[in-house]
Amino acid sequence: MKLLGILLFGGLLAVVGAASAQLKTGFERQVTFFNYQSGTNSRIESFETRVLQTEGDFQVFWSRLTGSPPSATPRDVNWNENYLIAINLGRRSNGGYSVYVRSIERPHPNDLVVNYVERKPGPDTVTTQALTSPWTIVRLPRTPGNVRFAKAEETVAAGAPGGGTIRLPGGVTILPGTNLPPPIVIVIVEPWPWWSYRTGTTAALDVGPTTVIASANDYEWYWSRLTGVRSVAPTTIDWNRESLVGIRGSSEFVSIVVEAVGLTRTGDLAVRYREEAPTIARPGTGRTVPYRVVRVPKPSGRILVERRG
Repeated sequence: MKLLGILLFGGLLAVVGAASAQLKTGFERQVTFFNYQSGTNSRIESFETRVLQTEGDFQVFWSRLTGSPPSATPRDVNWNENYLIAINLGRRSNGGYSVYVRSIERPHPNDLVVNYVERKPGPDTVTTQALTSPWTIVRLPRTPGNVRFAKAEETVAAGAPGGGTIRLPGGVTILPGTNLPPPIVIVIVEPWPWWSYRTGTTAALDVGPTTVIASANDYEWYWSRLTGVRSVAPTTIDWNRESLVGIRGSSEFVSIVVEAVGLTRTGDLAVRYREEAPTIARPGTGRTVPYRVVRVPKPSGRILVERRG
């Protein structure tokens, strides 16, 4: 009888231990987050990271960030369900710098790692000669755990719209690219506002099918190669807050339809489009293909473009 009790008790411990192991390992390693606000100028001139758990935390931080009174702090955060994480790079001697959160991971049940990227201008990049202090804030569901930060660096090459190499800790380098290789499928978890900026046809094909346009220099580079005509970048676009996405059709017999624009689980912005053939055949000239330029608020992460079909 004693032996049976010991066996039963040992079996119970084994079951409890297995259940405990499942609880410890059955967590989502990727944490969903969304870009909240970002910019390149703040009154915080030193590097710092902040976890903002309450409205009071946010009011104090926002006043330091912007110089505005606490009453001017945005009130669109549901603090019962969400909180904010802020990253300030500190003072930079010229323009061309920015920061974004690439991913938030949970390597252990009580441990969160915020992977963020500092974007730097390349050695041949023309930048504004003005002091900047880039910052970003992301929003995420209330999640228990200690927050740590891991930094990577991304160098934006001159003349490469919205792109550059990413240097991760340990010397790993990721080369730039705007098109996602199959079979990757982008999953959009939150819609993002967008506007059709320009459409038309052109005979010049000296650009790829998709191009991210993140600055005035990008625009002038893109437009001259798309149309063959040099053009000054429009002054109606705030390049600190907005970006453009250029999409060129694969032939003259298609039209470009934007299906969706939204944030992914990692905070990147996805632009999904497809090409449609005309219902009525028309004679071709072989000299023109359609293009569409989409205008979007600048996200904290990358801008990814996906063609469907």
